[in-house]
Amino acid sequence: MPIDAGIRFNPLIARLPENEQAKAVLFCGNLLMLRRHEQNFAAAVALIDYTDSLRNASPSDEQRSDLLDLWNHIACRDAIMTIYHFEHVLRSICNAPMPASWASQVDRHQLEAAAARFSQRFPSIKQARNSVGHISELTSSIKGARRHTLEGRLYFGALKGRTYTITNRRVHHEVEMTANTRKFLQAIANEVDGAQAWLSGALT
Repeated sequence: MPIDAGIRFNPLIARLPENEQAKAVLFCGNLLMLRRHEQNFAAAVALIDYTDSLRNASPSDEQRSDLLDLWNHIACRDAIMTIYHFEHVLRSICNAPMPASWASQVDRHQLEAAAARFSQRFPSIKQARNSVGHISELTSSIKGARRHTLEGRLYFGALKGRTYTITNRRVHHEVEMTANTRKFLQAIANEVDGAQAWLSGALT
């Protein structure tokens, strides 16, 4: 059955046999989603930058400062989820089947190298995501709290400077909410695009 969305999506897909169009739609869609997640992380960092500017403008306003802290936590939680989704999409790009006519034109080794670099930078992003996504479980029972507390400390999400810390299974997971982290995600996305430059160019 033809994938109408794929045909409208890009002429490259329209030229493929019908039985390969779904693979192409999935692969191309994930390439675009990887960039979107990178941009979403950039938006989270920009929100923190903005709250910092507001805080500096009225440093003595405690009520406003509390609200800005909440905004920062919203940005950090979304950023953690975004990095997790970035990894999920990256793995899908590495492992998803693709049209036979495209396979020889994609550098699988480069894709795998990019995924390995990501994992080295964010070895516990899944655990951090689990904390963000299931925060109530950390305090739903005494047993649950003890299962996650490390040396008497349990971070529900603390932003100190630009480092966000959250606890899961007795480990404090840290992620930098900075432009440098965004640049790293951008570099990984660039590596992925470079692994099939002919296709990435056609999608932009």
